[in-house]
Parts: sequence; structure tokens; C-alpha cells
Amino acid sequence: MNAIKKALGLSTEPASDRFEKADIAEAKKCEQKTRDACLRQLEFYFSDVNLPYDDFYLKARNKEGEIDCEVLANSARIKQFTKKLTPVQRAYLLWDVSAQSDSVVRGAEGFLKRRWPMPKEDKANKNMAFLELKVDEGGPDLDKVLDEASFKNALEKRSDAASFKPVLSVRPRRDLRKTRTLTGGVLVELESKAKADALLKASKDEPLLPKQTKVKVVTSSDGLSFFDRLEADCLAFREEGEKRKAKRKAEKEEKKKRKAEEAEKDEKKPSAKKAKKKGGKGGRGRGRGRGGGRGGGRGISPKSGKRKSGDGDDGDKKPAKKAKPAAKKEE
Repeated sequence: MNAIKKALGLSTEPASDRFEKADIAEAKKCEQKTRDACLRQLEFYFSDVNLPYDDFYLKARNKEGEIDCEVLANSARIKQFTKKLTPVQRAYLLWDVSAQSDSVVRGAEGFLKRRWPMPKEDKANKNMAFLELKVDEGGPDLDKVLDEASFKNALEKRSDAASFKPVLSVRPRRDLRKTRTLTGGVLVELESKAKADALLKASKDEPLLPKQTKVKVVTSSDGLSFFDRLEADCLAFREEGEKRKAKRKAEKEEKKKRKAEEAEKDEKKPSAKKAKKKGGKGGRGRGRGRGGGRGGGRGISPKSGKRKSGDGDDGDKKPAKKAKPAAKKEE
């Protein structure tokens, strides 16, 4: 893989020559549904809620924080979404859909990376304001409200914008676990903590955006507090996940143990075939004295040669009637 080659200091092919035309054509045949699923999963791998806690992908990063798209394409989820594609075709598909991402960007030589530094590595955290927005019924779509350029321009058009502008970046938050929809949360980066505090103060005066009366601020906080809450939520979520994993493992072990115990009990029980063989000795054949088989049998007395009742024989049979004497001939 190129990631391994680069780590060893070996040359790698540039991204433009990395994928064959046939592979590109095959990857581009994917339906939009597949492309959307791959984009969401790709953004999740690089997100604040995953990458800081994912040892595998953290180790896969190079010095620039980039990850080879072939490494990402080898994940179980991406394989599940693209069963008909080869590994190289999957890699190209991720490279292709990354152009539509607002949180993942292309790096050098077919590598992908986060658009923004990870929370603990981002020195701008203290200069951020977090706003959670809600659009009332009849208002504009959240996608339009949180378009980065539009949101930045609208904020800077406020009458009190001089207290906090310029806006350096706008970072909308997405639900990447399931849908990729915008949550309504947005981090706004400013030049200093004082300006971030000024924006938080200004956000209490409605409307937040000029002429957008349907857009309301539900909650707000400084950037550091937001990331502290996010970290606590992520750790709690992962702890709960580990508990569920341990529970499933224990249930599996218990099931395996019960199965082994049942198998051991079955081995101790005599089989039906053995029981039949054991109980069938003696049978109905000839034997001395009383028959020892099932239901007894008729034996032959060694002295008289006459048959006598054996065990289980009908010993209550009435003796046969004596034959009547023949009538005397008339003289």
C-alpha cells in the first residue's frame, strides 16, 4: 500500500496516475445512494466523535494527518456499501466523493485528511462561539441558513458586527452516525476570545441574522465548553459501547458453556441402540430352563423334553380336555 511505501521512504505514484481509467469508470457507475453512504461514512471516520478515539486510523495518519484512501476503503462498512467494486475502485470512489465534503479534504498523492485540526490540537478553540439554531415553521431550510459563505456574510451584516468581525470560519455540525443531516449546531471562529464573547452576547438579541426572524438561537456557549461537553459525551458513548460488547461476549460464553454441558450429559446417557441390545438377550430361541429374553420364552426341560412355561408365559392356561372314550361297538 502507498501508506506503507511512504512510511518506508519509498516513492509513490501521484494521485492522477494512481487509478486506471477502467477502475474510475466502474466506480463512477455507483448509484447516488451508494455515493451518499460512502461520503457519510468517510466524514464519520474523520469526525470529532471518531478519529480522536480510533487507534487504528490515528496510527494510519502520516505527518500531515493524512490517511491513504485505500486504507479507508478497506473498512467493513465501505465494503458493505460497495460489494461489486474492487479495493482500488473503492479507493477511487472515496477520493471522488471527498470533493463534496465540508469536513474532509484531499491531501497529496491520493490521501485524505480533516479540514480542521482535531479538538485538542486546534488552538482556535478558545476563539470560537458555539450556537445551536432552530428554524421555526415557515422559515428557510437549515441547509441554506448554514451555508458557510451565506452565514458568514449574514453575521457580518448585523448592526453590531463591528464588535466581533471578521468571521474566520463557519463549521456546521452534522449527524454522521446515521443521516449526515445538519444538527443545527455551528461553531463560529473569530480572531480572539474577546470577539467570540462579543458574538455570544450579540446572539441574545433576535434575530441572529438580519431579516431571518424564523431563525432562533436555542443555546450558546464558548468553544472550550462545547468541546468539553463533546468529549464527555463521546467517552460516555464509548464506555456504554464497551459494556454492550462485554455483555454480548459474556452471553456468548454462557451459551457455549451450556451447550458443552448438554453435550456431556448426552454422552453419559446410554443410546437407544445399546439399551435395545442389552435388553434383548435370551429372546425366543431355544434355551435351557426358563427363557431369559424379553417376555420370557418357552424352554425345554432337560429331563422330560417337554416344554414348560417360562417367565412371561401364559401359566394360567387351562389344561386340555381329555378325549372321550370311543363308543362300544354293538355286538
